[in-house]
Amino acid sequence: MRKLTDQEFIKAWQAGEGSPAKVSKLVGIDIRTIYRRRDKLMGNGIILETIKPNSMSNRPVEYIKRAPVNIDSGAIVIFSDAHWWPKAKLTPANHALLKVINDLKPKAVIANGDILDGASISRHDPEGWRDLPPLHAELDEVKARMAEIQDAAGGAELLRTIGNHDIRFDKRLALQAPDYRHLAGMMLRHHLEDWQESMSIEINNSVIIKHRWHNGIHGAYNNVLRAGRSIVTGHLHRLQVTPWTDYNGRRFGIDCGTLADIGGPQFDYDEDSPKNWGQGFCVLTFHKGQLLPPEICEVLGGKAFFRGSLVYEQKDSEPNKGTGKAAARPRNKARD
Repeated sequence: MRKLTDQEFIKAWQAGEGSPAKVSKLVGIDIRTIYRRRDKLMGNGIILETIKPNSMSNRPVEYIKRAPVNIDSGAIVIFSDAHWWPKAKLTPANHALLKVINDLKPKAVIANGDILDGASISRHDPEGWRDLPPLHAELDEVKARMAEIQDAAGGAELLRTIGNHDIRFDKRLALQAPDYRHLAGMMLRHHLEDWQESMSIEINNSVIIKHRWHNGIHGAYNNVLRAGRSIVTGHLHRLQVTPWTDYNGRRFGIDCGTLADIGGPQFDYDEDSPKNWGQGFCVLTFHKGQLLPPEICEVLGGKAFFRGSLVYEQKDSEPNKGTGKAAARPRNKARD
């Protein structure tokens, strides 16, 4: 396809109602290129705002400490630790995430930290002479993947907690160029305008979602015990549900795994050691405000399973983009 002029791109943006995913489909251009073109025009003073779902239209995009969410009945899909890496093949968990979101039509989708790896701006020493992807390439990847998830989510609320890798973006600029703090683009949230950023999320005053708290093999146990309520965390890349019952009732500590390839280049620091991690994500379902037992979508041998059914199977010919297409599975009509 021929290159669009600026005016043609602006018209396409308007026709796509400010959705990068829709514009990409309309003009047949990769979504990363759509973002780069939009950013270039903004640098020339042409502001093209992205669409905001109706449920979020009156909510500020600025950082807040704890974002309150109220859900009577419905599902929430939570993923964590994507550590998206430029040019890496989309993982089975990532494909399954898009499929499950499309099927469940959840009330909210939550990115629970570390969507960005930030390898080139890490405070840790470099691992020899490894070539690390530049930050702009990582940022393009994150924006493209988050746009795919937003497209699958429809009108669901979009929320994002801050991970320890995500904060590298803001921290590096805060240390090196503090005078630029109020300029657009200097914070990670400026590049993800539709995703409400917070340190934690509180659902129905009874469930906490945050990137990390206690570490170690008993992290989930200590989280649920000391939080006094159900709690979902990432960071440890484990995928499990740890229940706890006391005089206050039954609650759950949930490790929501990782979307990334466990053997990917992001994690070469492990020196090829075995990792007690799980590729997948979790789903919370509420009935009249009450949290039901949490569910997990897990990848085993390149196949993603959810509710006892095959959701996605890795194929060598699979394109490196989120199509949301996966193994045939009966749709839950009660949720559609």
